[in-house]
Amino acid sequence: ATAVSNAAAAAASVAGGENAMVPDTDDVMEKADRTIIESIVYALRYMRGEKLEPDFIKRYRMDIVTSPAVRDNLYRIMDEDSEWERMTEARTKIESVLHSFREEEEEEEPAAGGK
Repeated sequence: ATAVSNAAAAAASVAGGENAMVPDTDDVMEKADRTIIESIVYALRYMRGEKLEPDFIKRYRMDIVTSPAVRDNLYRIMDEDSEWERMTEARTKIESVLHSFREEEEEEEPAAGGK
């Protein structure tokens, strides 16, 4: 009897215990998170690449943008993406201004040293 119970215990531990058929909550949450992220990525691709409106995506691309939460917030995603673009453009402009200041400063230093 002990050999059978030991074998059963070993099989249960290999199979994941008593709840081997019940999915792990971390796996379920990870899959839900992945679905949301993929839906956001597809929505942004449609909005940027194909210039589709949020209403069109919500109605006709629900097979691709599968997350209902994402479909219900497409306008917000579009607004946040616009804000992100404004911030990255501003950063690029600031970097170019700082770079030009550095170049001017480097050009002035040898001239000032020769006087």
